[in-house]
Amino acid sequence: MYYYNLLVFVNGFSDPSNLGLIEGDGLLCLSQMDQLAHFNFITFLKGDSTMFGPTISINLDGLKITLRPPRKDEMERSATLVSSYRVIRYLGMIQGSVKEDEEYWFKNIREQNDAITWAIEPQDGSSLIGYTSLHHINDKGLSCSSGIMIADQNWWRKGVAYRAHILRTWYAANVLNRNTIRSQVNADNVGSWKALQKVGYTVTGRFYKTEFTLGEYQDQLVLTWINPERLNILFPNNNIPSELLTGIERAKETLSIARKLVQF
Repeated sequence: MYYYNLLVFVNGFSDPSNLGLIEGDGLLCLSQMDQLAHFNFITFLKGDSTMFGPTISINLDGLKITLRPPRKDEMERSATLVSSYRVIRYLGMIQGSVKEDEEYWFKNIREQNDAITWAIEPQDGSSLIGYTSLHHINDKGLSCSSGIMIADQNWWRKGVAYRAHILRTWYAANVLNRNTIRSQVNADNVGSWKALQKVGYTVTGRFYKTEFTLGEYQDQLVLTWINPERLNILFPNNNIPSELLTGIERAKETLSIARKLVQF
């Protein structure tokens, strides 16, 4: 089970209260017919379904990144990647991992009905380099939380997280019908929160000195993504806080890019 917390703590929340409804396609359901249709979708989520994300990819500026379901035969490589303290120190972890740990995580994450998880694969399709996820997708407020881990250090600072965020955000907005996405990142993980800001997340809070790593206490930043196509619902009087405006404009650009480039 530790991997569930790993993915959430990268830049998501670990709040286990995840009851509520999830929307399908379209706007908020207002009629009884809509409610019935969405109830059927909820029933699917509550069933014995595999909660791995579908294969989606983006080729942006010559770098193609694919999100796809993880595979059980990759768990030995996964264990190797998350055994480096350079990786796990950003995840709130203090222990390494072995193949059996990853297989246990694979089984448990596969059976969750309130999260969508993807493996991240580089353009050559050679190997797993990390994971990304959406959690609390049954939230009745049409929100969710997000997480990412680029575990292969050879792919750090190459724009992988940015492209994965575009794909994940597209899925959250256009498939899960999310109004907002929230994330949480260690303040010293500058590359991580800057990649989130690039797709439209805004720093909306800070937890002071809640993490301890390398002999120092670290702050955690809370970031929020606002769906720019739901402003009339979220801010009916157009009273949008000024600190959100830059992020909303970036969110518009992200969805525009995604709708042109996301492949499935």
